Amino acid sequence: MGSYSFLVTLLILSSLVGASSLAATSAEDEEHYTPIPELNYHPPKDTDNTSIFDEVRLHAGAAFLNSYQNVPIGQGQRATGGVRGMQFNFGVDLFNPKWILQGSLFSLPQQNINGAQISSNGFELSCLFESPIFEEITMHGGLGIEDRNYGIKSFLGDNSMASGAYVLATGIDYWPAPYISMGLEVSGHLPMASGDDPNSIDLGVRLNGHF
Repeated sequence: MGSYSFLVTLLILSSLVGASSLAATSAEDEEHYTPIPELNYHPPKDTDNTSIFDEVRLHAGAAFLNSYQNVPIGQGQRATGGVRGMQFNFGVDLFNPKWILQGSLFSLPQQNINGAQISSNGFELSCLFESPIFEEITMHGGLGIEDRNYGIKSFLGDNSMASGAYVLATGIDYWPAPYISMGLEVSGHLPMASGDDPNSIDLGVRLNGHF
């Protein structure tokens, strides 16, 4: 009987020691637990990568010009007549597809007007407003300024000059595709100075690309 009591006591003590050891091991495991990365994964938040420049179009093109010039040749006399040339346009939307900031380089090679040899080239900066009137047809109008250099030679001598001008323009365009247009533009060029400066009216046949 004494031996049996001793064995029972020994088993009880062994159970208590095992339970204590298991509890210590569990506490230690919790202390050194490292979470699995996959369980803490958070998908990246959606970011808006759009920009106000995404909808901004670029424009580039050329125009064949017929220009009616009124040019001083000296001693109060003027030469009037038509000349031909080219104009190259480049522009960008002003954060709205209806408003365009446009720069233009133009050249009118030397030609004879009333016995005078006339040539002109320069740069024009203008702001245009463009609006559709039918599905494939738009009209535009705008204001600008222009810096011009004239070569003027006649029997009165050399009356070459630089001249600034205000520009008033209006035109109509046909769009056979969203990225191309062709049309006509009429523009008046009025001298900034009150003196004896050239003035002109131009008719341009335009072909433009839009990107």
